[in-house]
Amino acid sequence: MHKKLPIRLLDNSDEESIGKLTDFLDICYRARAKKGVNYLPSGQDEETTRRRIEGKEVWVYEIGHQIVGAFTITPPENAGGSWWYRQSGVAEVSQVAVHPAFRMLGLFSALMDAAEKRAREIGSLELAGSVPTQRKRLIYAYIRRGARIVDYKWKKNARYGSVIWSKSLQKNHVKSCLYRRISRKLKYFRRFIKYKLLRKYLQPG
Repeated sequence: MHKKLPIRLLDNSDEESIGKLTDFLDICYRARAKKGVNYLPSGQDEETTRRRIEGKEVWVYEIGHQIVGAFTITPPENAGGSWWYRQSGVAEVSQVAVHPAFRMLGLFSALMDAAEKRAREIGSLELAGSVPTQRKRLIYAYIRRGARIVDYKWKKNARYGSVIWSKSLQKNHVKSCLYRRISRKLKYFRRFIKYKLLRKYLQPG
């Protein structure tokens, strides 16, 4: 099915497109939010969507006028957050989402194929992204596509941790620092244990 769907670059300056993307992301992430994982795209307003895609590319699959799949690409050296994203040659993919009614149709693989292709076109050596540690199946899905884990981070406000994955797109890929990976992993687990202890001893009753 997805092979017949055209993929297009979303116009970041179009208000209607921003509204459609905001509604789409809320639908996709709402179920996870109900399970206690505070994903930013769930419930974000149009201003937040606009800010999060500023200076980036949003690519979407559509059926009629409905978005059914999307991803956001941040060009190399424009990404922030993890030290890995700030390295030369690393593009970040984020807000990868498939509409709940169109899952199990291969759209996720199609989105990632398109993201990797676009990353190569803009000269990236690596394509990287983050996944909450609770989503084991998704982490393994990226690993099956050739990704490796390069960093760990704890989102203090969101109260959950994430892994940073990265996939080499060229032969001269970016090398990860083993010492930095180990120190970041230890820092992540310290925060994880602290959070678990706080939840255990500060719960009412």
